[in-house]
Amino acid sequence: MLICSVAFAKVNLIVDSDAGFDVDDIGALAVAHYYADQGQVNLLAVMSSTCCEKSIAGLNVVNTYYGRSDLPIGAYKGSFGCDCGSQDLYLDDLINNFPNNGIWDSGDVIDVQDQYVNVLRAAADNSVTIAAIGFPMNVRNLLRNYPDLFEQKVKDVYFMNGYYNFGCAEHHWLQSDDADCYAAAQETQIKWPHTVKEYFQINGGDMCTGGGFLNGQCGDDSSPVRKAYQDWLWGTGGSCRPSWDPLTVYAAIVGSDAAQMWEEEGTDEIDEMGHETWDKSWTTNNEISLWFNNDNARDEVTRIIDQAMCAGRATQQIMQ
Repeated sequence: MLICSVAFAKVNLIVDSDAGFDVDDIGALAVAHYYADQGQVNLLAVMSSTCCEKSIAGLNVVNTYYGRSDLPIGAYKGSFGCDCGSQDLYLDDLINNFPNNGIWDSGDVIDVQDQYVNVLRAAADNSVTIAAIGFPMNVRNLLRNYPDLFEQKVKDVYFMNGYYNFGCAEHHWLQSDDADCYAAAQETQIKWPHTVKEYFQINGGDMCTGGGFLNGQCGDDSSPVRKAYQDWLWGTGGSCRPSWDPLTVYAAIVGSDAAQMWEEEGTDEIDEMGHETWDKSWTTNNEISLWFNNDNARDEVTRIIDQAMCAGRATQQIMQ
């Protein structure tokens, strides 16, 4: 079933995720796979921005479910988020109860920066879209160590920004093992090549999706996406989950017009703790803040995202 008939150019997409800290990363990855099944996305890689080794295995389980077990994965091996204690509401279930292709933890895949370099070098110039729905260290490291490659290959980046992601230093209390996130968003902005477009997206808190997995309206026992949402919602007492990350991935795929969002030009000024100030008077840096056209647009996109998450793997992949 094709959910959205709007025609748009095929997107070469990298999803950069902090799966484990929230379940909407899994929903976002499901959206990416759905549109890849529709032939509207060339899914290049999935990256992790938390060093919890279970995150890699969870992402791999979802890729395997959708028939893309060979999709490149990169593991963030820095110091942020290494304690998996707060990231295991669903990861253990996915790792232990669903098929994978032998990737059990971050030690089974290469460092995320090396994977980024491999994928970007193989891509055409100015062709890659990154949906950065996790923490900003991976993009920062690319800009720190491979700025020319980044500028040459990346067309645009859609950030799920805001207090939780960009403010990781403050939100996670700057514990000694979390210090790598300190000033990461700020350095990213300082080093940013303004030939590459930035989209900042903080909508989705009032878009509740995934409830169908809980009430049996979609998915089946073979779906790790359904299981992840069930574990999260049962564990937190929710009936559905806000959609910050799925919305960011969806906008990165279809673009702002099809996502029914309007573009506000400005510049995102960020301090060391990740606090953001959106300067609408400074419009020369190729930076865009995205906002829904109206409440009806938000509700329609919520329905589309929910259906994409619910659709599961394509028939031809089930038969393989």
